[in-house]
Amino acid sequence: MHALKNFLNKFSCQLYFSYSPKSLFINHNYYIRCLSTLPQPKTLDNSEELKFCLDKSKIKRSLKKSKIQRLGRIKAFATADSYNLQNLHNTLTQNSTYNIKLASDDIEDVLYVQLTSDETRENPSIFFFEDGVSVFWNIYENEIKQILSTLKNVSTNAYESNLIEEECDTLDFLLHENQTKFHDGKIYLQSKNSNILELYTFSNSLAQSVKLSIWESRLDKYGASLEQIVEDMQFRSKIEITEDKVLKKAGELFKLRHQINLTSDLLDPPDFYWDRENLECLFIRTCNYLNIPKRTKIMNEQLNHCFDIINLLKSYLNDKHHIRLEWMIIILICVEVILGLLTTYKAFEPKDQN
Repeated sequence: MHALKNFLNKFSCQLYFSYSPKSLFINHNYYIRCLSTLPQPKTLDNSEELKFCLDKSKIKRSLKKSKIQRLGRIKAFATADSYNLQNLHNTLTQNSTYNIKLASDDIEDVLYVQLTSDETRENPSIFFFEDGVSVFWNIYENEIKQILSTLKNVSTNAYESNLIEEECDTLDFLLHENQTKFHDGKIYLQSKNSNILELYTFSNSLAQSVKLSIWESRLDKYGASLEQIVEDMQFRSKIEITEDKVLKKAGELFKLRHQINLTSDLLDPPDFYWDRENLECLFIRTCNYLNIPKRTKIMNEQLNHCFDIINLLKSYLNDKHHIRLEWMIIILICVEVILGLLTTYKAFEPKDQN
């Protein structure tokens, strides 16, 4: 590619334009000399040709040929630690606007709801995840606010409204004629044959991203609370912290690490995608675009750093406790020695002969 660019630059410099109707002529000798310096193209075998067809350029060509019909938006909100899906189901069934459907028999922790379509939007729908995340497809802002207020009644440990708005994730999707794919930060859905499982796959990726954003915000807040302690360790000889406070801080860290590495699917794709390779490919591409693996790795490194500080505080408090015990023992020994001396003194004290 670099040789081709150099050739084109040199070739363009040798173009001479005249003012006659026969406007363009080229220095042929220089052209032939430059052409001979180009590397000969490699011949591809069948396997290399197949690999080349799977390159990103194929996706770009297919998107150019496809006819884009309509643009929509997906918004994901993490509003609580968890939802009671049964209570949410009972609440939504009281409103005829919401049509609750089963996404798949293999999905138990998600509630899928469809809304009525109109002239400005097609197939508006919502995915409610049990871990406290809602993903909205083509839903108006006023409807989103109304639904978010409804979720407060079925939520456990609901988050603050400011945090919910700040950590919101969005993606755009388009309808086209070709196969469903994810490319350049946009979702391309097949207009005639897009299914619920494809919508679920993209929603699952967004749900993990927005939930991770909430945990990142918590860790940032946790790190800010340790900043004063670190400054005391640097500039002062004493740290004003109690053992109960250190134990509480350690509990917060363990809970956060447990949520990230055990209760979530941030480290590996969920089991749902094991026998669905096409959906797994869409899920991994979307997660990579949202930087979920990298963000998870960075967050675990930050957690390790916080654990180092907590362990240091534990050691400091243990040493402080041991020093206190040693001084108590020394004082008790001194008291015992003094009492022994007094007893000995009284024993040898000369008695009054009178």
